[in-house]
Amino acid sequence: MKSNLKTGLFIFIVIFLFSSIFLSSFAAEKEYK
Repeated sequence: MKSNLKTGLFIFIVIFLFSSIFLSSFAAEKEYK
């Protein structure tokens, strides 16, 4: 149960990082144009 929770937390952090990077790059691209 604990390892499953850790895996879920890890996936959540990875998705959060990817979304923040995608949003920042998208905003920078909009500002560039």
